Formats: sequence, structure tokens, C-alpha cells
Amino acid sequence: MERLDDSALDELETLASRATAGPWSVRSRNYGVLVVDEAGRVIADYTTTPSEQDLADAAYLAAASPDVIAALVTEVRNLRREVDEL
Repeated sequence: MERLDDSALDELETLASRATAGPWSVRSRNYGVLVVDEAGRVIADYTTTPSEQDLADAAYLAAASPDVIAALVTEVRNLRREVDEL
């Protein structure tokens, strides 16, 4: 993957601001896995018996919740500003 330019960071920030607020977490159940927000609203639902890959995907999705993406975009922009000031 190439370096994310400003327009890609803007797009990530926009997507994060429009998505259900984080943090998100994973909840296992006997017939699948859910990714939910703090209020328990379902963000993603793996309704089949989850494979190891489904569990890994759900954990990744929960870890990349909008609050995390927004923080990462801010951190990238701050670090770029610092580099530009050197």
C-alpha cells in the first residue's frame, strides 16, 4: 500500500464521522459472533457458526471502530506537521 494522501485521510475521517460511534466490541454467541457498540446495537453479525477467520475479522472490525480511525487520522496529521516543521 502506498502512503495515504490527504484526500484518503479526509475520506477515512468522513467515513468515521458517519458511522456508529465507537468503541465497538465483539460478543460471541452460540450461533455466531456480533460486533456491537457500547449500547449493544449490532454493527456486524456473523450468523453462521463462526470460523477462526470470522472471529479474526470481527476482532479487527471492532478494533477499527470510528473513534480509533479518527484518532489515527489525527495522529498521522500531527506527525506529518511535526516532520514538516523539522
